[in-house]
Amino acid sequence: MTRFLLLFLALGLLACDKPKTPNVAEMVPTQFIKEMGLSPQKPDFVFPGFSYQTLEGETRHLPAQPGKVIFLNFWATWCMPCKKEMPDIEELHGLMQGENFQILAVSMGEKSSRVAHFLKKFPYSFPIGLDPDSKVSDLFQINALPTTMVIDKQGRLRAQAIGPRVWRNQQFVDFLKVLSKEP
Repeated sequence: MTRFLLLFLALGLLACDKPKTPNVAEMVPTQFIKEMGLSPQKPDFVFPGFSYQTLEGETRHLPAQPGKVIFLNFWATWCMPCKKEMPDIEELHGLMQGENFQILAVSMGEKSSRVAHFLKKFPYSFPIGLDPDSKVSDLFQINALPTTMVIDKQGRLRAQAIGPRVWRNQQFVDFLKVLSKEP
């Protein structure tokens, strides 16, 4: 009887324990990370920020609003895997509305006229940046397309993927939402 009473009290104390705040690693199972083919966080990476051109000829800077999670995708109009994942990026853009989050898809090594022609056929609502001389992609040492980086609000690289992914995946969206809420 005494053992039962002690066990009951111990369980009662555990139930009153302050709930811990889940960290991102707990929110995204290891198996999911493997399935997504994401590389782990690189704590020594410091996001350098950069300037890019829009299709309208304006110069913009990323991060435009510091303190946002950045989904940075490098692509090209001739790249079939890039084109395959762009509808998923479009859907991700909609799913992440209202979060501390921004997407930028940087067209690597192409003239604005070629990108504009592509976007007339496939209009996307997420921001497109131009990198005609590959200066931005060289800054990030991009060797394959598509390459996507997820950079947290402190400028740390939290995940990177080479090749197309299904970005609208609910576990990935949950991962981004947790990142966007981190201090």
